[in-house]
Amino acid sequence: ISGGLGGAMGVGSGMNYAFLFMIFLGYDLRRATGTSSLMMALVMLVALFMFLPQVNIPLIWPYLLIGIIFSFIGTNLGLKYTLQLPQAKLNYMVGGALLVAGVIAIIQAVVI
Repeated sequence: ISGGLGGAMGVGSGMNYAFLFMIFLGYDLRRATGTSSLMMALVMLVALFMFLPQVNIPLIWPYLLIGIIFSFIGTNLGLKYTLQLPQAKLNYMVGGALLVAGVIAIIQAVVI
């Protein structure tokens, strides 16, 4: 289901997994996000091993390093502030971000 939603709407499956965990399993936002992050990490690990023979490692190494560094920084900052927010406020913030992302995606689909 999540893969189909991701393909049809052009959004990442990790976000869809979190949404499905909240709807069908009753997870709170933090638990759903953590569980979906773990699932996506496992999926990306499999994809890494499948596509690794086709990758020019010396060419992408600097970009990979930059991505890892910024992901580490962003994850730590996000975790620090997320744990300080009340659950209700966090839900509104995530809902607002999804709404904005949806509007942008619709505008892009109409313009492009």
